[in-house]
Amino acid sequence: MQSKRNKFTTQMARTRAHRFGTPIHKALLQATEQVTGRDDFLCGTKHSPVAHARGALMCAARMAGATLEECALFAGLYDHSSASNAIQKSQKDDKLKADAEAIFEKAQAMLIKREEKFAEGINDMILAIEEKVGSSEPEPKIKAVYTKSKLKSLRPDVDALRRKPWEEDTPEGREIARKRDQYYG
Repeated sequence: MQSKRNKFTTQMARTRAHRFGTPIHKALLQATEQVTGRDDFLCGTKHSPVAHARGALMCAARMAGATLEECALFAGLYDHSSASNAIQKSQKDDKLKADAEAIFEKAQAMLIKREEKFAEGINDMILAIEEKVGSSEPEPKIKAVYTKSKLKSLRPDVDALRRKPWEEDTPEGREIARKRDQYYG
């Protein structure tokens, strides 16, 4: 049998493993507050209006695709059985089901509105950048210089720059290569 401390630490570890503050989590909390008119639904009290708001939040989270454990954590609870009971109760209770559907629809509308604002902000940033920098034009090609009927590019010869002094075909390069072979074999 687990001690109280062990049970609490495993619950805290599970709680910390879930990401809170995601857009769907925030939208569900705001929608629950607007639909039910309660802002204390995250407390642990068992009063009927608070429990109803918490149950509607868990049902709406389940509609959004959250697991039972995540539904309970969204409502400030540790155990998934509370979410399971709320979902079973919503099948019998029409008011709870209607509130959960209203919360889900309002949360979806909030998310769509946030995405539109985000896209609008991105478009505004693009327009501002284009105004400041100018529209994106292709880079001009590097022009070649003509010398003695031979085309010479302005780009450096990368192979020549990577070549070591003893690899050159000059008297100094050959001397460096000879000494190198003599000492380093």
